[in-house]
Amino acid sequence: MNLPSPITYQPRAPGQRNRRTTVRYHCAPATPGKVFLPEDHEYQRAWVENLSRNGVGLVLDRCIPMDTVLTVRMHQADNGATVDLVAQVMRVEPRRDGDIYVGCELLETLSLEVLDALLA
Repeated sequence: MNLPSPITYQPRAPGQRNRRTTVRYHCAPATPGKVFLPEDHEYQRAWVENLSRNGVGLVLDRCIPMDTVLTVRMHQADNGATVDLVAQVMRVEPRRDGDIYVGCELLETLSLEVLDALLA
């Protein structure tokens, strides 16, 4: 398994946070992803619920602290290429079924081409 390089991004300060400024698109049901937390040194399963050029919504089976910087690994549907998205946790909400919704802000804006490939 190829693990991403250590994350070199610094979390954004509270005054630098953007409110959602782009449209989020619902992903197909059961869109798989993987989340990598540097302190865990391994991926955990995630379901990608929505995606935009600036953010990603995940459903996980465990809580991740606010402001955590993580990597979300997804695969492009058209060619299977792996895309690693570095993001910062901005929202954490428990769900009735026991899962946790984690809303993240991407630290680099996705191109329209990559967004389209991930949503296909």
